[in-house]
Amino acid sequence: MVDIGKIDPNSLGNDAGLEQNWAIKAFQHAETHLKLLQIPGLDPASLKLTKHDDMIYEKFRELFPDMDVDVIDEEEMKSDENKELWRPFLMSFENIIADFNFLTLLRINSEGVYEPDNTTVVPRVQFYCIEIARSREKVNLGQKNNNNNN
Repeated sequence: MVDIGKIDPNSLGNDAGLEQNWAIKAFQHAETHLKLLQIPGLDPASLKLTKHDDMIYEKFRELFPDMDVDVIDEEEMKSDENKELWRPFLMSFENIIADFNFLTLLRINSEGVYEPDNTTVVPRVQFYCIEIARSREKVNLGQKNNNNNN
């Protein structure tokens, strides 16, 4: 596998191999996350995605206290105004969270599974913010009912 940290991004162009490696890693991450949410008897609120979950959640809700994490409004989340808020927030995790900006699949509707019409791509820390909030705010409880979809 290629060490992405040693690649000059200006020399890449469209490398199908890199895109395929990203797709595989992103899908594996999404699949693992969904399986964790569907473990019988596990309260999603007790699930730890990182050792920094408390800090991520507190900072996220400080900056975005009213963001609805049940169903993501992609246009609002990715608006120019919100990008200006998200960018410095995400960068603050650069030396804290490994792969903080790695593009990651996120379910748009928390009750759904990872499918093309229910998935968007976000930086890893943005994924953590939303999924930690979903679990702590009891939004991810609906995944227990989707246990048989896999």
